[in-house]
Amino acid sequence: MKQGKFPLIFIIEDNPLFLRMIEEHLKQNNLVNFKSFVNANDFVEELYLKPDIVIMDYELGDSDGIDLLNKINNRIKHINVIMLTNSEDI
Repeated sequence: MKQGKFPLIFIIEDNPLFLRMIEEHLKQNNLVNFKSFVNANDFVEELYLKPDIVIMDYELGDSDGIDLLNKINNRIKHINVIMLTNSEDI
């Protein structure tokens, strides 16, 4: 990330309520350079934009977090990822 530039944040969350909560939290903290996705396919297609940070759900309808993390790491070597889940099994 270049100095003075807002980080590009990608959010991938298939639950509309959780997605809105994350978006609102980012806005309240002046982190306004973000792009949201509700499925893994759309997210992967946009990785060419090379986000600085990814906030992602572990359990998505069309992918799981580990598979998606591998896809991210195959395309972008140095990236910060925050993985969220409400599952008690992990």
